[in-house]
Amino acid sequence: MRSTSVAGNSRAQFLASNSRQLRTRKSLRNARLQAPMQAAATELIIPTPELVIPKYCESIHQSRRRPTRTVTIGPVKVGSDHRVALQTMTTTDTRNVQATVDQVKKCADAGADIVRITVQGRKEAEACMKIREQLFKDRQLYRCMIQQQIS
Repeated sequence: MRSTSVAGNSRAQFLASNSRQLRTRKSLRNARLQAPMQAAATELIIPTPELVIPKYCESIHQSRRRPTRTVTIGPVKVGSDHRVALQTMTTTDTRNVQATVDQVKKCADAGADIVRITVQGRKEAEACMKIREQLFKDRQLYRCMIQQQIS
């Protein structure tokens, strides 16, 4: 019986000390939150040149590009002083070679400079090689058709 009362006393002491710690933590947190508000209410901040927020852009009517490196993606140059490249991404299943080839051709005909294809795994990577081969083969046929029309 005595051991139970000792355990009961120690448990009561433990709970009391925890509640004191919680109250102390809450009061410290409240003090931290209220201190800046009190300081802001009593101080007058005069804007100086260092505190002025810089403009987001010089003009909303004219764009200014930052200097960057040139990156070459196939025949397309991206970055630096080159024009902005129009790029898109296919929405077909990459494993469906013919549908992806058709969609890449449609994007290219619409004016896309870069067409990206999703490759999630090994099967898609193998299909991507077939897509590439098909596009190069069709490009050769397309060039022959144009040359025949010109002559």
